[in-house]
Amino acid sequence: MRLLNYLLPVVPLLQTVSSSAPVAIIARPSPANETSVVLGDTFTGDAYIDASHADNETWIGNVLFTPSARTHWHTHERGQLLRVIAGSGWVCDKGASPRHLRVGDTAWCPPGVTHWHGAEEGSFLVHEAIAYGATEWLDAVGDEEFDQRVFCIKDLREAANEKLPTVYRGFHDDRLTGIDFNSLGDNESTFDQYKTRPQVLVNVDEIDASTTIFECKVAFPLAFNHTGMQTLAHTDREFATYRAAANLGLGMMLSSYSTVFLKEAIAQGEANPYAI
Repeated sequence: MRLLNYLLPVVPLLQTVSSSAPVAIIARPSPANETSVVLGDTFTGDAYIDASHADNETWIGNVLFTPSARTHWHTHERGQLLRVIAGSGWVCDKGASPRHLRVGDTAWCPPGVTHWHGAEEGSFLVHEAIAYGATEWLDAVGDEEFDQRVFCIKDLREAANEKLPTVYRGFHDDRLTGIDFNSLGDNESTFDQYKTRPQVLVNVDEIDASTTIFECKVAFPLAFNHTGMQTLAHTDREFATYRAAANLGLGMMLSSYSTVFLKEAIAQGEANPYAI
């Protein structure tokens, strides 16, 4: 908005220029620092900073986070103001769950409060930032902390609903479409039935819940059911799902509605058990 307020009075003048003239560039004042890639001692993932003002009292600039990039835990001596201008992401106070940031949102990080902010998995995030006083950088935000907003199937469903347009989500949900794919409904009902029963174990140093499926040892006796047309949900299609299952040591059912060749999907699993 501030940029528009600056440019609008200039537009009538620009419109008088001959149509055969070259493109006009209105140069901005020299920034405090040129755009730079953030180094790994303060950020995880790739991020880019464009500072317009920097002194001992105040830092002002734009920060672009690539998907899943985020700051380390940090505090600001006299607080920080964030305003999202593109993409979406997260901001999180120490000990709390991450909260979603969308275009147009403004966040105030109070003085001395330990927090982080960054882009979500499937989106870039660009925000304006004004930091007051000194910044103290702390530890990196681990993947477990970054993903801590999902604790159960309900949380996972809400996260998926935020990411997937209704038309795509409905395609995978046989309860909405009436088409008996037996995929999403079966997956959810299976996890709903799974229960952890606390027990007191004596002289057990290590609990082994592994089993063997199709002559492959898996870490846990669960498997993901098939869901076709995964390209609607993720750009890596079935490859992403199968790699995730393999990393967790879980089996994976492959659908005949796959959007990749099944042999290529199987190759992602490194001998992970599968069924079609």
